Amino acid sequence: ALERVGYDFGFEVGVAEVAAGHATPGASLTEAMEGMVRLLSRHGFGARAEGGGSLRACACPFEELAFDDPERICGLDRAIWRGMLAAFAPEATLRVATTRAGGDDACVATVHGDGLGSR
Repeated sequence: ALERVGYDFGFEVGVAEVAAGHATPGASLTEAMEGMVRLLSRHGFGARAEGGGSLRACACPFEELAFDDPERICGLDRAIWRGMLAAFAPEATLRVATTRAGGDDACVATVHGDGLGSR
């Protein structure tokens, strides 16, 4: 249930970005990642895009909670990311590589554009 709330929130934020003309639905992988970096940073994640389709978040608005309950809170966090991605590039997928709550330096996920054209 918590992940569904996160996904819906991320999707709504992404759709609002598209409606405001700041992003394009069905975006290329690069455009989708740029949109995600912009939104994640705006919401306190300190995000940046890295090579190979990676997104890195060096901050987390849920960090204190995540260390107490990483499974639920990191699940919420990634659901928000997935919802944002779905608003920009519905065919893309997100795979989590590392989490700060898991002892890593940053939360890192890779965006895969399986089925996306190179627009």
